[in-house]
Amino acid sequence: MTLRVRFAPSPTGWLHLGNIRTAVINWMHAKQAGGDFLLRIDDTEAQRGDDAPTYTVDTVRRLHDERPGVPLQLLMGTDQFLLFPQWHEAETLAQLAPPVVMVRPPETLDRVEGEGQVVFRYGNNPNGSARDIAGIVNTQGNVLGMMPHPERAVDAKHGGTDGLALFESLLGSA
Repeated sequence: MTLRVRFAPSPTGWLHLGNIRTAVINWMHAKQAGGDFLLRIDDTEAQRGDDAPTYTVDTVRRLHDERPGVPLQLLMGTDQFLLFPQWHEAETLAQLAPPVVMVRPPETLDRVEGEGQVVFRYGNNPNGSARDIAGIVNTQGNVLGMMPHPERAVDAKHGGTDGLALFESLLGSA
């Protein structure tokens, strides 16, 4: 079995030292084991205006240009793939990094829902998330994973302020 590691940069911000470090460690681990390094991209920019930054496209283009011999692939679930035509410059992205579609088994979704691990759902699903799931916790309930990154949705310049209410409510309960 081939080792596969992935790196998922923020879809709404430039790469920074912290996430570059993670990417390099994953890449080195994959290279040492003879495996694959995959770049996971989620495009939450589809709803932005024409004058907004295109972090997803710019990141993939820069990686492609700086390392032309390194194969890139867009790793996405079937829910994201259905929305792929709406992404900024979808055709350009597909040429630079062909999409690899992963199927999320229904039994996995049934399990996390049945065990009460789904803690946030989209009211108006912006990205095609399976079953409108926006946030889950681990089985112990002490680790929360959310998408898209609510810390980016606190300023209209980043496409909206939907995340601001979440952080204000957390601060208010502390």
